[in-house]
Amino acid sequence: MRRSFSGDAIPVHLLTREAFDTYWSQVDLGNGVIAIHVSSRHVDLFPVVLGAAEYSRANSLVHEGKGPFLSNCWVLLARQGAVLGSLGLNQVFPPDRTDRSPRLWSDDYSDIFRLIR
Repeated sequence: MRRSFSGDAIPVHLLTREAFDTYWSQVDLGNGVIAIHVSSRHVDLFPVVLGAAEYSRANSLVHEGKGPFLSNCWVLLARQGAVLGSLGLNQVFPPDRTDRSPRLWSDDYSDIFRLIR
């Protein structure tokens, strides 16, 4: 199952705990990985994905790629930490995201305004 979005409009319903419950129900818990693209010029989605990782009791790996025009940031989640280690990616915490505490959104609650840059 693949879900993705791009642009500056954030589909909040794809980042809620209920959405992650659905994702995990479709992923092989032994070898599966959920990859979330958190790059946004206007909203810092990093705390929301970390909140979902804590809620899901998942291991996370943050990977920032440098492109010729834009950088991009992905958070990879897996229930088994060894799966993330086998990907050959280095853990990278972008400097502007390390001081944010995790936030968990739900279908009943989300607060995008606190995450505006």
